Amino acid sequence: MLSLPVPYDPNWPARFALYQSQLSALTNLPNSAIAHIGSTAVPGIWAKPIIDIPISVTDLDQFDLSHLNADGFQSAPEITRDDPFPDSSANPKGWEKKYARLIRDGQRLAHIHIRQIGNPNQRLALLFRDYLRADDFARDCYGDFKQQVAALTQQSSDTGGSGSYLDLKDPFVKLIAHQAERWAAQTCWQP
Repeated sequence: MLSLPVPYDPNWPARFALYQSQLSALTNLPNSAIAHIGSTAVPGIWAKPIIDIPISVTDLDQFDLSHLNADGFQSAPEITRDDPFPDSSANPKGWEKKYARLIRDGQRLAHIHIRQIGNPNQRLALLFRDYLRADDFARDCYGDFKQQVAALTQQSSDTGGSGSYLDLKDPFVKLIAHQAERWAAQTCWQP
């Protein structure tokens, strides 16, 4: 089912809290290791109604993805990395991840990204969220852009996390991430 951006829903944080407790029980990790990221974590922005959840772990290689095969959670072992940023000097291993989805009654409800603490992909996801929460102008521009791209492409992404919507959005995301890095340096932001 196609999922296009919709106006911010104040119920998204409560949905996240429910999934957070379920994931904590499945993985035996504390709630503090399971966060809410993406546009559904930014009040006021348009977003696909799918909750993005990073699980931060100390050793990605030791995380058993099979724990996320219960109660609608489905591991997706074929997804193993985020796209690194072109100006990244980090080791490609810093962009590795494990991934799962939450699908119930045929509807995708959440994306679960398991990333190693300290890796650039783990840091960037939290920074991006916090920057958009802090900068209303960037938040609104990003929300408007997503609506326009979704209307133009009539899609959000395919099941593998790619497609014209994400491809067109990618340079804008990188621009916001660049601004977010400047903001982080100015404000001494830490994940």
